[in-house]
Formats: sequence, C-alpha cells, structure tokens
Amino acid sequence: MSDNYEKDMALTLQEALSIINSVEENKIEISTYEKTVSFILQYQLKKEEVIEIIRSLDETHYIRGPLPDDKPTRNRNKPVWIFKKNWDGIILYIKIKIFITNRKVLIVSIHEDETE
Repeated sequence: MSDNYEKDMALTLQEALSIINSVEENKIEISTYEKTVSFILQYQLKKEEVIEIIRSLDETHYIRGPLPDDKPTRNRNKPVWIFKKNWDGIILYIKIKIFITNRKVLIVSIHEDETE
C-alpha cells in the first residue's frame, strides 16, 4: 500500500471533485486501456475535450468511491472513483484515480457504460 493510502481512502467526494477541477491539465493523464482508447478514437476527442468532460463531473454523477482498485495495473495501490455521466445522449462510465501528494489525476476509464 502507498504511504498515503489511508488519506486516499479518506478523501471526500467534494475534495475529489475539487482536485479534479483544479489540477493543471498537464497533471491529468489518460490511460491506454483499450476501451478508453477506442472511445476517444471513435468520437475523435482531443485530450482537452476529455478533460472538459471530467471537469464537468459533480455530485449527481457520483456512483461510488473511493474503492480499492480491483484490476492489477500500475498504481494499483490507489483507490478509484466511479462516475456516470450523460454526454451527448450517451451514458459514460468514468473511473478515476486521484494522487493527493503530487496532485495528479489518472483517467483509468472513459467509455460508454455497459450496464443496463
């Protein structure tokens, strides 16, 4: 576990949204997860447009988090936040990791929601 795992797990929704909205664009990274890349390519989104979607999240889009990451990837020791948002008539599934210490955001997943 990371040194800050307890702090990561204690982050409130309001604090998480505040970090997402205030972190510098160069501190927002988009994963190369296949569904995320396919979604971005399909809609020809630029990084700035993905960031705009992420920055528009609010309490109404919140599903759950912070949760321990359930998939073995790098930075696995960071909890994830899950949101769903209607974007141009498409319900998006968005999974984010927030790094408190270095004020960084990793967009783990952003793609069409697959649940009914």
